[in-house]
Amino acid sequence: HAELPARAASPAQRAAALDAALAALEVPWAAVERCAPALSMYNSYLSPRASASSAGPAASRQPLLALARAAAHNVAHAIRLAEASAAEYIRSTDEAHAAASAAGLSGPLRPGHELALVLDNVRSAYNVGSLLRTADTARVTQVLTCGYTPTPPHPKID
Repeated sequence: HAELPARAASPAQRAAALDAALAALEVPWAAVERCAPALSMYNSYLSPRASASSAGPAASRQPLLALARAAAHNVAHAIRLAEASAAEYIRSTDEAHAAASAAGLSGPLRPGHELALVLDNVRSAYNVGSLLRTADTARVTQVLTCGYTPTPPHPKID
């Protein structure tokens, strides 16, 4: 059914085409089930809206397999985004710190730089958070805030 227009396909044909496209991308069904946005995209592809005006008339004339491949790429992308946001610890925690604390070691794993960062009247809490994370990455030994610079704990800094 490579030449079958998507608008003429039954839900079972759409499901078979999408499942085949996901298999070609090596996306397991369990990953689709775990990711709510991906599952929503999957279900939306199986039962599209009655009006083709939102996708445009050209989309309804496309072959079923071409639309299934595009939908599979969107589902795979949603899964990758969900997995990346679930792995937040990568952004701010080094696995070596966890291993060191599990081994009972304390103190910094690498010596810090003898550098003090002074944040004087920085208005944006988002900028303060960014600077604190950057200072941590650069192993700055001190960060001093003064003036009306927001300080932790603050919801926009975390």
